[in-house]
Amino acid sequence: MNADTDAATSVQVEFDAPAQMRDGVVLRADVYRPAGEGPWPTLVVRTPYNKSGAADNVWNGFSPTEVARRGFIMVIQDVRGRYASDGDWEPLQHEGEDGADTIAWAAQLPGSTGRVGMLGGSYCGNTQWQAALQQPPALKAITPLMTWTEPREALVARGGATQISVIASWSLAAGFDWLSRQGLSGEELTARVAALVEDFDSLEKDGYWGLPATELAVLRRHRTPVFVDPSEANDVEATQHMRVAGSHSRVQIPSLHTGGWFDTCLQGNIDSYTTMRDLGQESRLIIGPWTHVDFGPRVGAQDFGIMSSRDAGAHPNGRWSDEVLAFLRGHLTDDETPVSTSAPVRIFVMGRNQWRDEETWPLQRAKNWALVPAGQWRPQHDDATGPRRSE
Repeated sequence: MNADTDAATSVQVEFDAPAQMRDGVVLRADVYRPAGEGPWPTLVVRTPYNKSGAADNVWNGFSPTEVARRGFIMVIQDVRGRYASDGDWEPLQHEGEDGADTIAWAAQLPGSTGRVGMLGGSYCGNTQWQAALQQPPALKAITPLMTWTEPREALVARGGATQISVIASWSLAAGFDWLSRQGLSGEELTARVAALVEDFDSLEKDGYWGLPATELAVLRRHRTPVFVDPSEANDVEATQHMRVAGSHSRVQIPSLHTGGWFDTCLQGNIDSYTTMRDLGQESRLIIGPWTHVDFGPRVGAQDFGIMSSRDAGAHPNGRWSDEVLAFLRGHLTDDETPVSTSAPVRIFVMGRNQWRDEETWPLQRAKNWALVPAGQWRPQHDDATGPRRSE
């Protein structure tokens, strides 16, 4: 079989494949392989949301069986302390070393070419960055979807304000699996889960209003692990374990960044794209009219049309997922087909409701407007060359 061009007619799945980390902790993954001898390039998703859960795979935009049918080994791994994997659950604390160890393990899987790429968004996007910062030799490309660069400006805080809602809701939602691993009796586990469900459902009404705000009572009651203690959400050192900003120069591989105009992590995607580009690495950017959880054509009452959907065939290679796989194939195989014939930046222009290719971001022809003392709006920048003087 030509792994670069032919689709497999069937897929082999290995469940709970063990990978031992450098400290002895065993993480487990489901491995989807094309039928046949290979070899094939390998794609890795590292997730805290249950490797066997269809919802997470759909959110990330890829069916593992479809990816395998198209000539990749697809690895979906539970991160440390989650679901089938061993170890303690400490959100985002171990993703660098565990990611590098997983990449090395995945490169040695039977049938692998030894070249590895990564997929996934949000938390799964940050696992890509943390692994890439370790510079594992087998990692050849990453494709972070809707993830942050500076956690204090997207994830746990914004503009100096602690994002209590994100910290609390995410911690409680992730707490169900954590509770199941605490060695509780059946009766105690049932009671703790019921209490967690009640508090999660009441967050908007009661939970977010507990005082002091940096010591939410709902978090104290359940003690579920958090990204960072709310009182330290604006502390640079306390959030260093999940930061990418300032470290991009250690990532010396191509990257494709996907963001949404309505996503809280949009600035992080843009910053990573521009930083990697300025460092001389191949960097591509796609921005659609999407939220952090919805990739369809509607946001609220606004309908941007069928072709705005992530799954519409609006791109040179087809769907958004086709575009990402084409990018990865170009960097993980010896296929001489260009990675993409499109410009490095592809954005959805709201209002016109159409996709447009651009050579760079920010747009060189963009104009910024400001209110001058005369009380009229006036362009302050003709382009990226500098400010325009006002009279």
